[in-house]
Amino acid sequence: MNGTIFYFLDSELNILAAFDTYKSAIFTDRYWTPGDFELYIPATKAALDLARSASFVTRADDTTVCGLVEKIGIQTSKADGNFITVSGRLAAALLERRIVWRQTTYNGRAERIIRNLIENAFINL
Repeated sequence: MNGTIFYFLDSELNILAAFDTYKSAIFTDRYWTPGDFELYIPATKAALDLARSASFVTRADDTTVCGLVEKIGIQTSKADGNFITVSGRLAAALLERRIVWRQTTYNGRAERIIRNLIENAFINL
């Protein structure tokens, strides 16, 4: 047990499992780009199946931080044994996947324009 509990979530944000056994957990915020994360968990068939079925990883103590599962790998070390590496970018990367389909003209304050674009393209689909 390492202290922090992590949740694997499916694409609908339903909790698939909670786990607290890991070798390392790194969540990095970045200023100009979406942050990233890496989890190193002991390799078992159940853990590998779970990682493969998960879309997101979040922390129980800070659910505002959510990572997109983008890569899953297995590492072998004589000293540490086999570990599954689950990594990806933080959820802000989802904004890169959206397209504003129609041309729009706005007038007014930049803050209001940006809010309208985000609401129309990401929230009120």
